[in-house]
Amino acid sequence: MTANDALTTRSMPTPVVADERMPRLANVPAFTDYMATGWGTPDRTPPVVAGAAAAAGHHRARLSEHFPGQALVVGAGTAPVRANDTYYDFRPDSDFYWLSGAVIDGAVLVMVPSGSSHDATLYIPAPFYPGDPQFFTNAAHGEMWVGSAPDFSDWAEALALPVKPLTELDAGIAAAMHAATGTLTAGKVPTDVCARHGIGSETGLGQRLAVLRMIKDDWEIAQLREAVDQHD
Repeated sequence: MTANDALTTRSMPTPVVADERMPRLANVPAFTDYMATGWGTPDRTPPVVAGAAAAAGHHRARLSEHFPGQALVVGAGTAPVRANDTYYDFRPDSDFYWLSGAVIDGAVLVMVPSGSSHDATLYIPAPFYPGDPQFFTNAAHGEMWVGSAPDFSDWAEALALPVKPLTELDAGIAAAMHAATGTLTAGKVPTDVCARHGIGSETGLGQRLAVLRMIKDDWEIAQLREAVDQHD
């Protein structure tokens, strides 16, 4: 047997008709119907630290004073992927958390100029519940995998802030830019979002946030003391 013969010889016969690929379970109606039933509704109270929402509101007001007429966009960032669909624990960008009080992977805060202040809206990825195939196929936002997943109204109530689906972010930024004399970003705003809206890199907002965050308010001081006490 030559080397070429060895390369072309197969240990298993080649079927006349190629085997069809097994269908994805999300495309099997009987399976999706089965996965939609029998689930209880968990407690979907958002994990917001006591006082964080009110503190974030004051922080936004402090920031707003420095950027009248400017649209402000601040991203939370996303958790890095460790292995395929396994994610590291998510830690939001510090500027984003200071302004929102929320720990939400992929969220973006948009502050639209309104008179001498700003109106803020938080855009977050949609959670997926039983009845939606992504409930069990989406490892990042399917409730089967991530556990209790608050919806938009849950977050809005907990944060005292309008909350909308991330799919509406482009429209929200476009409206903000229309009402503004300029647009500034900070945190981890997705690069594709900036590219779609022609938003360039600008360090002014991040620098101002760094200065503002140096001066701790009463809520922040209490949080620091609590952290020290827990590790004492």
